[in-house]
Amino acid sequence: MEIADYAGLASRRPFLAATVVIFMLSLAGVPPLAGFLGKFYLFNAAVQADLTWLAIIGVLNSVLSAFFYLRVIVVMYMKEAEEPRPLSLSWRLGVAVALAALGTLALGLWPSPLLSMAQQAIGALLGTQSPSPRTEQK
Repeated sequence: MEIADYAGLASRRPFLAATVVIFMLSLAGVPPLAGFLGKFYLFNAAVQADLTWLAIIGVLNSVLSAFFYLRVIVVMYMKEAEEPRPLSLSWRLGVAVALAALGTLALGLWPSPLLSMAQQAIGALLGTQSPSPRTEQK
C-alpha cells in the first residue's frame, strides 16, 4: 500500500480517517495520546541510566518520524483520490478500530491504572512486592 492510496479517505470514510489520525499522532508522540507517555518513559529511562545521548537520538528520530506520519494525514484530508475505490468496513472491524482509538486516547489521558498494574507485575516478577492482603494465607 502506498501513501497515495490514503488520498480522499477523509471524504470516503471520515470515521476511519479520524482513527488513523489518532494512531498516527500517537505514534508521533503527541500528547495526550498513549504514544507520548510511552516515549516519555522511554526517554526518561535513558536519561536516568546516563544515556542522554541515546535519548537525544530518540527524540531526533521521533521528530523525523512525525514528518512521515503527518504526511499521511495531509494526504488523507487534503488530496482527492485519483481513482476512488470502494472501501468496505465491517461493523466488527469498525468496533475494533473504535475501541483501539478510545484505548489510545484513554491511556494517554488516564495512565495511572495501567502504570500501577505494570508496577505490580514487575514487583511480582522480581519478587520485591509483598503479597496483597487479599492473597495472604492465614
